[in-house]
Amino acid sequence: MVGVSVRTLKRGFPELFGKTVFGYLTDRRMEWAEKLLQQGNLSVTEVANLVGYSNPGHFAAAFKRRFCVTPSQSAIAKQQVKQNIPQLSDIELPATNAQMLVQTHISVTGAKMGRC
Repeated sequence: MVGVSVRTLKRGFPELFGKTVFGYLTDRRMEWAEKLLQQGNLSVTEVANLVGYSNPGHFAAAFKRRFCVTPSQSAIAKQQVKQNIPQLSDIELPATNAQMLVQTHISVTGAKMGRC
């Protein structure tokens, strides 16, 4: 369909896009899923099916790897924004207080900085 062999596609795609064909497609599916979840009118299972996952558990794991939150947490966060509930990121704190808050969050939740 593309006019190149599978081997050429597998070699050249990462050079152009910085990831494999599969990785690229997975990223697009996850971005689409995030948009659907944030609209708030579909369940996690419905979104999983729409973006091509037959197993909601596999979808949830892939979503969490990509966004560091579960699909449900993503949908809830969007609902909170719609209700104008202030988010932690909206609160301006001096650097020292912000650093202390992050350290407290890490120690309480066991959260990791950077990649999930």
